[in-house]
Amino acid sequence: MSIERIIPAGGASPRGHYTPAMRAGDFVYVSGQGPIDPVTDKLAAGDVAFQTQLTLSNMQRILEAAAGGDNSLGHGLCDGKLRPPSARKF
Repeated sequence: MSIERIIPAGGASPRGHYTPAMRAGDFVYVSGQGPIDPVTDKLAAGDVAFQTQLTLSNMQRILEAAAGGDNSLGHGLCDGKLRPPSARKF
């Protein structure tokens, strides 16, 4: 099985020796993400709500890059529950 590294354009640079996501077969694995501003490439200041929204936006950018723009990722894991794409709110 081949492994593809996924590094979205316009995203924050990785903070270690890893890529933001990897595809192995039909699975996409997203590495740990944080509230890194993709414009400044620095940790963003703000309250927990702002930092959470920024982190989820960063994850969305990674997943969109993994899907190749065709929304082929059918379900996402949120709060430990599998949710269809229509239930996702970023």
